[in-house]
Amino acid sequence: MSELNLDGMKRDLLLGGIAPKTVTRLLAELTDHIDDLKAQAIAEGKSELEATAYADEAIGRETEIVSGILERPELKSYSWRYPKAVFLAGPMLLLLGSVGLFLLSLLGVTALYPEFFELKTNTSIAPLTKAALQSILFFNCYLLTPTLAAGFCVLAKKRSIPMLWPLIGACIVAVFGSGFAYTLTWPSELAEGSLSINWGYSFLPRYIRGDHDMQNYMQILAVLIMFAGISQKYRPFEVSH
Repeated sequence: MSELNLDGMKRDLLLGGIAPKTVTRLLAELTDHIDDLKAQAIAEGKSELEATAYADEAIGRETEIVSGILERPELKSYSWRYPKAVFLAGPMLLLLGSVGLFLLSLLGVTALYPEFFELKTNTSIAPLTKAALQSILFFNCYLLTPTLAAGFCVLAKKRSIPMLWPLIGACIVAVFGSGFAYTLTWPSELAEGSLSINWGYSFLPRYIRGDHDMQNYMQILAVLIMFAGISQKYRPFEVSH
């Protein structure tokens, strides 16, 4: 068996920013090359032990192999090469895309089927419709932002990215995403129902001022606490003993 510590090499390459798929491919190619060298040595009359020593000498020291790979920037992951773009723009683009898609879907359904969201007095609404709408609204307004912040934090840890840009990106998406809120009242026998979705904070101009300030600030705080917890506790490269 080769003396190369493939697990250690994998860890060093990942910590150096090499994309995981690339690490798997490179180590598989290295293993195949070692096997070829050993087969060649055995075919030349060497023993198994001599063939292993020959292959190890031909391959070189693992530190040299790792250093050679890390010197090639094209092998590193996009998140390592472009952390500003990935961690600043990525969460915001996904947030805006998800919320925009939801609002467009809501408008489209309302335009095509006005009775689908009929909230007039004494209107009967199917429980499944209520549950679906409540769930989608709740996710987009309150769960999407922490999900994105957590996801990009985990990505940064898995790619061994310095946490500055992921933290700034989490702050941006937390402030923007936490500004969303909704109010949904189902119709009753005596009153019509209503649905409103808004974004804003009390310090903004009146036409975009939100009405849920404390709720928004608590969500920002929760997102940042969760981000800090993941960045401190999640250690994908920690070796267990």
